[in-house]
Amino acid sequence: MTFAVDAFCKAIELDPDNVKAFHMRAFAYKELGNNRKAIEDYNILIDHFPRHAKFYFRRGIAYDKLGEHLSAVNDYSNAIHLKPTYVDAYYNRAITYALLNQYDSSIDDFNRVVGLKPNFADAYNYRGHTYFLMGNNDLGYKDALNASKLGNNQLLEWMIKYGARPSKQS
Repeated sequence: MTFAVDAFCKAIELDPDNVKAFHMRAFAYKELGNNRKAIEDYNILIDHFPRHAKFYFRRGIAYDKLGEHLSAVNDYSNAIHLKPTYVDAYYNRAITYALLNQYDSSIDDFNRVVGLKPNFADAYNYRGHTYFLMGNNDLGYKDALNASKLGNNQLLEWMIKYGARPSKQS
């Protein structure tokens, strides 16, 4: 992958307006774990293409990997503003909100995700986990069952392991 970075650096050196080279180099940096360099390239791309939702989304991922969650939320929000049905941006923002202990915002985004993509098992899984963090075992259990029906048993297995149970009324 370092060979790829070197090749894209050379391509940019030869043609500083080579948008594809910046995009591919940013991806290569991200794959190498050099998220700071990836962000620098996404900044250049966003300067040139401020209405391209994917560049905000990918920069958000790099910010998340650096633990800069507020910057990530901002980028996911920009991506959603540009593309209101961007499921992956809602999904990543929901996870990031949960990391920031902003559970209500997280649930709101997960609700949008399952509204846009009802068979997204991981969204039910993570929304259910967020409900458990909020102390709502009933809704957490319901989402665990939905995730399981869609092929993701992770939350149900966690419930069994840690003895998380819904109330008797469920």
